[in-house]
Amino acid sequence: MYSTQGTARTVAIGGGVSGALTAYHLNRKAADKRIIVVDPRPELGLGLAYSTPSLRHLLNVPAGKISALPQEPNHFINWLRKNFDMEATPATFAPRAVFGRYVQSLLASVHGVEQLPASVIDLHREGAGARLMFDNGVEVQADYVVLATGNFDPARLLGIEEAPVESGAYCHNAWSAATYANLPQDAPMTLIGTGLTGVDVVLRPRELGHRGTITAVSRHGIFPNRHATYTPSGRCAIPSETPPTCLALPSTSRFTSRMPRTGGASVASFTEKRFLSRSTSSSVTMKLVPWVLPAPCLDCPGASLASARGEVI
Repeated sequence: MYSTQGTARTVAIGGGVSGALTAYHLNRKAADKRIIVVDPRPELGLGLAYSTPSLRHLLNVPAGKISALPQEPNHFINWLRKNFDMEATPATFAPRAVFGRYVQSLLASVHGVEQLPASVIDLHREGAGARLMFDNGVEVQADYVVLATGNFDPARLLGIEEAPVESGAYCHNAWSAATYANLPQDAPMTLIGTGLTGVDVVLRPRELGHRGTITAVSRHGIFPNRHATYTPSGRCAIPSETPPTCLALPSTSRFTSRMPRTGGASVASFTEKRFLSRSTSSSVTMKLVPWVLPAPCLDCPGASLASARGEVI
């Protein structure tokens, strides 16, 4: 129970991986000091990235380089072998959900870290520290405050009107379960962005049984480079006749059946497609070159992604 007034050595605002590990390491250095982690979510240590339910969403750093204990570089690998994969190596790319459990296990191993399930509504300096006010009426005086709020959602893509948002055709949050709920297996999807989040979004609906065409667009049209060792296929995955830009796309008979002519209309007019946005770009003149994935790739036959470069992959 929290009183309306309290004091703490350190308050961490945000209970994801950064906030949780900050609290963990501070506790190890000074176990007698009160540390409070503020986060309205029920579980600490996961945050946005590590709360994914999909084991296909992997870390972008190999297991040998992501130990939470700098003085013990094999700490995560040893934990991983004991709790998830006995054959894990320093080159293994573990699931992010598994790494989140690793962080939680560290936090559970110390005593004195408290969670305050609330949101900070105000903070001001007071003496040598700061006073924090929360939405549940609690106030806490802290010597130190750590901001570990992570990344906020990007602004809605310019040009998107209310109609596709209300109908569910435009989905702004790629991590919300509602984004993938009731998605027909053969529904076409347009993915705005070709970065790491784009790869994760492709994997999630495929995992849930979706087999419709997925078209990804971005200003640069470049997919993330692979970190793991691989053997190039020896052939270009992008058909040579593919148009280089969105504006050139409708003029080709190959694609007119898949994407209607814009005629100057905004991207929001394509309400029959489901949009997943990460980009804040206002430009709709984006690189669009379909890349048809072969059946073994990502276990998603028939998928179509976009890349503006004819690289051998």
